Amino acid sequence: MELRTVGIAVVVVASLVGCSSGTAKPLRIGAPATSSGRTETVYSYAERVLGQSFTELPGDLVVAGVKVCVAQDAKRAQPVRVSDYRLVLADGDEIAAAKDEISPRLENGPVPAGTCVRGFVSWRASSDQHPTIKNSSTGTSWKPDCAKITTSTAPCHDPAATPPSR
Repeated sequence: MELRTVGIAVVVVASLVGCSSGTAKPLRIGAPATSSGRTETVYSYAERVLGQSFTELPGDLVVAGVKVCVAQDAKRAQPVRVSDYRLVLADGDEIAAAKDEISPRLENGPVPAGTCVRGFVSWRASSDQHPTIKNSSTGTSWKPDCAKITTSTAPCHDPAATPPSR
């Protein structure tokens, strides 16, 4: 009888731990996340970045620098899709990535074993939101923990990162 109780307690604890870990805590800008032979990093973040075309009305852009690397021993290429990167606002609303706003932009496509791709992803969103950047495919997210206001001339970033061009 005692062994049964212990067995049930272990199952209950394992179930509770599994349920409570639903969403991992967001990583800091510059922190890598590794899973399934792939490492991805949001290495920079900036708000209030002007668009590259003077023919458009300037809108508020949020920009993140992203780097995805696939391990040398990976059995297959790993896909990169800009549409997987979402901006999650404090109220839970999600914003899809904008197209062709900042250069060099992260390109869609397969990343072969032993290689990396790097580029910028942007979203049209009002400034000073300090949202979470989420990869909806992997479930990984990054939360800027930088100064209240970040701009293209003063971004929140990993010191080794290259700032976006305008």
